[in-house]
Amino acid sequence: VPLAIESATGDLMGREEFLTIHPPMKEHPATSLLSDTQRLDIDRAKIFQHFPFASAGSGGIAPVLLQSGTGEALVIEGTLGRGRIIVQSFPMGVRWTSLPLTQAYVPMVHEWLWYLIQPTGVLL
Repeated sequence: VPLAIESATGDLMGREEFLTIHPPMKEHPATSLLSDTQRLDIDRAKIFQHFPFASAGSGGIAPVLLQSGTGEALVIEGTLGRGRIIVQSFPMGVRWTSLPLTQAYVPMVHEWLWYLIQPTGVLL
């Protein structure tokens, strides 16, 4: 994991408090489709509990694919060997998030899988 993961925050029982997902940047190939909030509803997803990523400190910060409405990293990208990884700070169970119930869920999974299987162009 590119950043350390802290203890879970949020409340699975009380649904009054939650994080929302800020629409991602269109420039990144893994999120270009998700940035279209006219056709997809990723900005309506609610995250009730998640595992926050620790601060990166003085080192480089992992690329953030999705962040909350408050600017907290929810999904980051990293590398493992010659491949890419995507790390989410929350499971996809509906107790933790309403994201699997949105229209954006299936396009997100497809887009991330296609992004992860693309060659990185790095030969070692």
